[in-house]
Amino acid sequence: MSNESREQILSDFQDCTGLENVEECIAILQQHEWSLMDAIQAVHEGIGGINDNESTVPVQHTTNYSTSSIVNNTTNQNISNNKRQSDSNEFDDTDQPRIIKTIPGNQRIAIGTHPTAENTSGTDANSFLTEEQRLSKQKPMIHQVSQKTIGKFSARINQMTSEQLDFYFSFTIISGDMDIRRIRLKHYYKYELTFQCKNPLTMIEQQFEYIAVVDFEATCEDQQDNYQNEIIEFPIVLINVQQQTIVDKFQSYCRPIINPILSKFCTDLTGIEQHQVDSAPTFVEVLHNVETWLNERKLLLPANKHTFAFATDGPWDFTKFLQLQCQLSSIPYPQWATEWIDLRKEFAHFYSVKRCGINKMLAKLGLTFDGRPHSGIDDATNIARIGLELLKDGCILSFNDSIHSSDPKSTPRNNNNYDDSIVFKN
Repeated sequence: MSNESREQILSDFQDCTGLENVEECIAILQQHEWSLMDAIQAVHEGIGGINDNESTVPVQHTTNYSTSSIVNNTTNQNISNNKRQSDSNEFDDTDQPRIIKTIPGNQRIAIGTHPTAENTSGTDANSFLTEEQRLSKQKPMIHQVSQKTIGKFSARINQMTSEQLDFYFSFTIISGDMDIRRIRLKHYYKYELTFQCKNPLTMIEQQFEYIAVVDFEATCEDQQDNYQNEIIEFPIVLINVQQQTIVDKFQSYCRPIINPILSKFCTDLTGIEQHQVDSAPTFVEVLHNVETWLNERKLLLPANKHTFAFATDGPWDFTKFLQLQCQLSSIPYPQWATEWIDLRKEFAHFYSVKRCGINKMLAKLGLTFDGRPHSGIDDATNIARIGLELLKDGCILSFNDSIHSSDPKSTPRNNNNYDDSIVFKN
C-alpha cells in the first residue's frame, strides 16, 4: 500500500471518529491492517458509554513504531488539520434505514456479492408452501450518525478516481459505472456506520417477503396508431426477498381474440410464433391460472399469506396493457394489481440517475442482458436481476405506483422500449 493511500485512510479515519492524536490513529489502523471500516467499528465499540474525556478505544501502546515509516510528520499535521467541505445534500436524516430482525441463514458476505440467482419453474409448490424461514426477533443496536460525518464521506467519495474506488472496493466484489459505484459506496458506508457491523445490509427491513416481477408482451403493429393491443404472453418471476434470489417462474402465452393473426412485426419483435398463441388459452383462462399459481404459493390467500408485491419496469404493464385487456375481456380489474413497485422509478431514485430502460439499468450495474429482448419471460428475469441488485445495495422496495396515481398520459411503452431515452411525466 502506498503512503498516499495510507494518508487518505488516516484522514478519513480522523474525520469519522473525531480522534486527533495521529499516533493513536495510526496504531488503531495498524491493528486492523489499514481496513478503514474495521478500525472505525473498533472505535465505536470501544466507546461503549464511557466519557469522551476517557480513552476512546483500547489501544496497545507498548509497540514502538516510527510514524515516518508510514507517513511523515508534516503530512500527519496536514491530514489532522484537513477540513473538507461536507456534502450536506446527500443522505439526509430522513433516509435513515429502518432496523430489523437479524436475517438467519443469509450467506451474503458483503455488498455486491451475487448468490445463485435462478431456480426456475421446476420448483415444487408443496416445498414452497412449507417454507417458513421467519426472521428472528433479535434487533441490532442502531447508532445515530451525524450528517457531518456522512457528508465528509460523501464529499470524499465524489472526488475519488476509478483507481481509488477500486482500492476502497478491494474488500468486496462490485461492478457498475463510476456514478453507480460511488452511490453504492456512500450507501454502504452510511449503513455500516449506522449499524456498526461488517454486514450492515442484512440489517435493513424490507416490507415484503416476495416480489413478483411481470412484463407483458402484446400484439403490435409497426407505426399504426390506435392499435388494439392484446396480451399474448404473461410471465412472472418470483423473488424471495430474504434470500435475495429468484425462486420460481410462471409463463403462459395467451390467444388473442381481436387480432388473432400475429403481424410479422410482432413475431420478429417478440419471438412469439403463431402456433404458440393458436394453441394457448384465452387471457381469461390464463388469468385464472395465474391466480391459482399465486394461491398455491400462499401469495393471495387471506389466511397465512406471505407478504408480497408485484413489480414492473415502468407503469405501462398495469395501467395500459392489463387494464385494457380486462376491459376487452369484460372482466373486473384484479385487486392485487392496483399497487405495485415501479423498479425503473426506484432505480433512478436510489442511484440518483435519470430514468432509463432495462439495458441501460443493467449496464450501469455492470451487467448485460441475459436472453432475448422482448421475450416476456426474459425481460421479467432481467428486471428481477435489477431488483435483486437494489435489494443487495440496501434499497427498501415499497409500493411507489398505483392504478389510481399513474398518469394515463405518460409516454406509453412502444415497440422500441429498449430505446432508453423515454422520459416520464410525473
